[in-house]
Amino acid sequence: MSNLKYNCKITMGDQLLHDKNYKNLHSIAEDIGISYHIVQNLLLGRKPEKKWQTYRYKQTIEVTKNIYD
Repeated sequence: MSNLKYNCKITMGDQLLHDKNYKNLHSIAEDIGISYHIVQNLLLGRKPEKKWQTYRYKQTIEVTKNIYD
């Protein structure tokens, strides 16, 4: 059993920008530079804040729990 419980994947269109496993949600937030609360909302399937929709480059951030843990 792995201690890396969460995966964070960031894509822009078809291009994969980031795909890494983490031990907790705080580690994800710290590594990619967003707040813990945003990471938690992404894990729960909630969409990011509306201001993200105004960004020129619209990346997709997906946070999932690894099924083998």
